[in-house]
This record gives sequence, C-alpha cells and structure tokens, in this order.
Amino acid sequence: MNKIQIFIISVLPTLPLLLIDYKFALIYLLLWLDKVPMGILSIPRMIGIEFTTISTLLLGILYGPLGAAFIFFIVPILDGVKQQFAIADSEWPPFVPGFANIVDAVVTMVAFMMASQDIFVILAVMLIIKYAVHFVKDRIYAQKPFDIMLILNFIFNIVIMLLFKDVILSII
Repeated sequence: MNKIQIFIISVLPTLPLLLIDYKFALIYLLLWLDKVPMGILSIPRMIGIEFTTISTLLLGILYGPLGAAFIFFIVPILDGVKQQFAIADSEWPPFVPGFANIVDAVVTMVAFMMASQDIFVILAVMLIIKYAVHFVKDRIYAQKPFDIMLILNFIFNIVIMLLFKDVILSII
C-alpha cells in the first residue's frame, strides 16, 4: 500500500461515524487534521495548537469513558499514519499506544468529571495536568529543563478557546 492510499484510508472512518453520530465524526476529523496533515507539516508543534486536547475535552464531556478509550486507541493509529510520511518525533513504535496516550485518556476522564464546569476551567485544568505530567516525565527520564514555551502554548490555547468557544460549545 502506498502513502497516498494510507492517507486516504485514514480519513475514511469519518464516513460511518457521520451516520452514527456527527459529533463523533467531527471530533475524529479534528484529530485526523491534527495528527495527519498538520502533523506531517509539524504545524501544531511549531505554534502550540492543542487540537488533540480540545478533542479530548469534547470526548470527555460528550462520551466519558468511551471517549477516553477512543482517544487511547485512535491517536496512536493516526500518529502511525503520520509516521508513514514524516520522520518520527519519537522512538516509540508506530500504531502502539504509549505514555502520551495514557495522559490523553486521563485528561479525557478529567473533562468527563468536570463536565458541569465552565469550558475554560476544564481546558485550563486539562492543559495544566497534561503539561505537568509531561514535564515531570521529561525531567525524570531526559533531564530536560522547564520549557517556557509551555506557558505560551497554554495562553495561546486559552485564546483559541476564547475565539472559538461558541463553535466548540455548539458541538456539545
């Protein structure tokens, strides 16, 4: 199978999901855009867009534990598709869930448990947990110092939420 076929096949799950639940399809499409075309071009990493975190927020609020399972299994598949086109940004094997996927599943459950709170509060808590867990992991295993870009990414993602709050809330 060539790379173009893999790219096209990776978006095909959107079609049956549209028949089941358009919200699920939109969330999958958002994940696909983040992980495959934008991931290949490294766009989110350059400017700090957290489309995966926004997807986990929506999955947690709308689907709870099912959303956590979805994020845990689908993101590694999409990352594996991305790795067919771009140089891998980690040594983790493609298509296999890893530490970051566990963190995504956990923050999905955080969104589920906080579903009655304001969406900004949920996003802020999710980002803080996600950044803190990755910082601790990086500090312990890679001796990496604190990356000031995390603060800028946090602010940037709150601004994105501010700009698109109505769109995001319309999905919920």
